[in-house]
Amino acid sequence: MAEARERTLILVEPLSEEQLNTVYSPILSPLAWDLGHIANFEELWLVQTVGGREPMEGDLGRLYDAIENPRMVRNELLILRGDELRAYMAGVRERTLEVLGEVELEATDNPNLRDGYVYDLILAHEYQHNETMLQLLQMIDGYEPVTVDESVAAEQRSEGPERVAVAAGSYEIGADVAGFAYDNERPRHAVELGDFEIGRTPVTNAAYAEFVADTGGEPPRYWEGDGEGGWVTTSFGRRRELDPERPVIHVDWNGADAFASWAGGRLPTEFEWEASATGPRTSAPTSITSASAARSRAPTATVRRSRAPCRCSATFGSGPRRSSRVTRASTPFPIPSTRRSSSASR
Repeated sequence: MAEARERTLILVEPLSEEQLNTVYSPILSPLAWDLGHIANFEELWLVQTVGGREPMEGDLGRLYDAIENPRMVRNELLILRGDELRAYMAGVRERTLEVLGEVELEATDNPNLRDGYVYDLILAHEYQHNETMLQLLQMIDGYEPVTVDESVAAEQRSEGPERVAVAAGSYEIGADVAGFAYDNERPRHAVELGDFEIGRTPVTNAAYAEFVADTGGEPPRYWEGDGEGGWVTTSFGRRRELDPERPVIHVDWNGADAFASWAGGRLPTEFEWEASATGPRTSAPTSITSASAARSRAPTATVRRSRAPCRCSATFGSGPRRSSRVTRASTPFPIPSTRRSSSASR
């Protein structure tokens, strides 16, 4: 929890009070609201629900209710700002640590404590808001992060096949009963899948640039031509030459679908993606060729044209919840729609 909070505060460290309280997009909250909401959510679940204590600021929680307060009106609310906001975040965390020091963590019948459910919930929620905060931070002119970790993006692609074959069979989809998961991850259930192939690693900038050049399609957001046939991109105030080996990002569904068609493939179903990403999880006779390679964290991929329609595979993005993939299969599948969780507040 300390690590998550440190990350949250580092993200906003370079910003002025004006920037924290500015609406940059009608579909994103002002950052001051996000910070207050993160603390209020922790207070609700750990201090009030688990600890049985009264809230610090009375009915303040109604201002940070993500369901009742649409993003476009959140900056109009009488939310905490400035020193009051920071004092509230620190006060909630102090009370949270007090509660954690008092509760029984072993052999509990409390469903909120069992298997660390509530702790995982709080962590997932704060990191979830870090994602939306990063979307907004990209919109702030001149924003530069305090620190930049290049280690993950610099990982070398592991050796392995270009595509991973997933055998037909029964696969269990969704989270099991232990620990935290959003409601749309349950109940865990078995699905029958036909055989298909899917790209082992993400589509690279180079592959997507080839698609754009060949089709005249729209480049991803934040790509700009360098005047010499190449591309540059701006990320958090840093303008640099596009790295051809990194995974392509900021591709919307239409772009991913168009790339898939151009490459001779299609986007996968949600079930195909989960089955290929996690490997076999049932006692049914299933197999995945190079399953360990399929779960590799390697960040790059090379996509080549297939030999026949719907016979090519590739991966977009670097994570299961933000990915679109091109799969190879003997018959087309419906294009999957984006999943949304009713319990995920943002």
